[in-house]
Amino acid sequence: MNFNDYIFDETFTVHGIFTLNKKDLPGGINCNLIHKPGEITLQTFGLLTDNEKKSSFMLFEELEQTKIYGMDDNANIIILDVDETPYGNVNFPGFPIMYYRVKEYKVFNIYYNEADINIRDKKSLEILIEELENNIEIEYLIFNYDYLKEWIGKDVSYMKVDKNNQETSFGVKLSEYKPTIVNIEKFEMKLKDAISTSNDFKELQIKQNYYLKLFNNENQKIELEKAIFLSKKIKQFIEMLVDFPLNFTNINFVYKYKTVDNIGEIPLIRGKVLFPQTILNKTYKNQQFENKRLSEIEENFSKAINNWISMQDKLYFIVNQHLSNLYKNTYLENKLVDVIRNLEVFHRTFIETDGKVKLSDSEKFKNELILSKIEEVLKEEEDLKYYRKKLNREWKNISLKERLMCLFEELPLDKKQIIFSEDEDIETFANRLKDTRNYYTHGDKKNKNVIRDVNEMYTAYNKCKVILNYYILKQLEIKK
Repeated sequence: MNFNDYIFDETFTVHGIFTLNKKDLPGGINCNLIHKPGEITLQTFGLLTDNEKKSSFMLFEELEQTKIYGMDDNANIIILDVDETPYGNVNFPGFPIMYYRVKEYKVFNIYYNEADINIRDKKSLEILIEELENNIEIEYLIFNYDYLKEWIGKDVSYMKVDKNNQETSFGVKLSEYKPTIVNIEKFEMKLKDAISTSNDFKELQIKQNYYLKLFNNENQKIELEKAIFLSKKIKQFIEMLVDFPLNFTNINFVYKYKTVDNIGEIPLIRGKVLFPQTILNKTYKNQQFENKRLSEIEENFSKAINNWISMQDKLYFIVNQHLSNLYKNTYLENKLVDVIRNLEVFHRTFIETDGKVKLSDSEKFKNELILSKIEEVLKEEEDLKYYRKKLNREWKNISLKERLMCLFEELPLDKKQIIFSEDEDIETFANRLKDTRNYYTHGDKKNKNVIRDVNEMYTAYNKCKVILNYYILKQLEIKK
């Protein structure tokens, strides 16, 4: 298997030798690594464990570790992270065939001669694998997603028409590309967007490859696992920003390289990271990226991405809930309930309050009347303590309706005019959202306030989503 053929959104099968013990390589048992965009499986022809007491006809083998080591037919080293328990097995060939789900795997392409590694020496390979399976420090990590070109929004291609000679030429002016470089403070890394080109001689065109790069200052390396984690968080940032699901197309890194005169840097050990993704056949609409492209938020991008990283604990619930709806086709009722819940969580997390509001005069009077009636019935002081504590109070917990009202009322006037019509009462809308959430969540009695009409539900969902998006962008300090 060629190293460049390991691609996220492709379906392929890798034939190789795999083992639980890194000391065995290049020995082991024959296996197939079956890569599909949404699922990755290791198919083993025999038992991975080296235990003579186990029968070769056993139908089930639970592993004692989650790491499996392998090598494909091009001597690329593969390190798998799998579930210990197989999800399927077959025994009809006369030996067991097991199926293990792969959570993630790394592929290492090694220039063995220049890296001074003897591929036939087991000890040499063992030392190398021990080095690679730890959290190695790499030179840089390059990654990209589908629609990254559209989000970056920096097109440097050109078309030149010579009317006299009736010739048309196309090209890319790489010298005019101006990358955005930001410092990710929490991770002590830098993020940069870039472009490369390649010639497609079959279709006679120049292919443009946009990508993002994580690196550090000269001669300073970055931790691989931290860089992978950060690349996923950056993807989530873009998904929340444009409200559109994205998928990785590549995550590549260079571990070691050699500088050669007149040629430049030659990678001695480079790698790829792959894992299952939820691939959706969704087509973006151009207006989804409008005013949200990197080229358009460039002046706020550094502050926004750093705010995004520092607020991960606070935004965790909202982000996971929102992105889960992007990646699945769910019922509109569920989407509306989720976005109402997200507004409630946002208010509780970001709006400064102790979770209580002062009782109004009418509410106080109502409590006094109730307490007086109770005192007429109950005479024992011990019995009255509970009710006096509950009813003789100045504050009450904030309700869902009050949280929604706070968020709606705090919107700028121009946003209110766009979201709400002139004759629309904000308090009535908040009350309907509250009753709708309670009905679909708790099964409360259905009343006239519950939103049931599909068109009305869709409108309410979009309003809530726009309001939530406004407040998240405000927290991230994105002005547009």
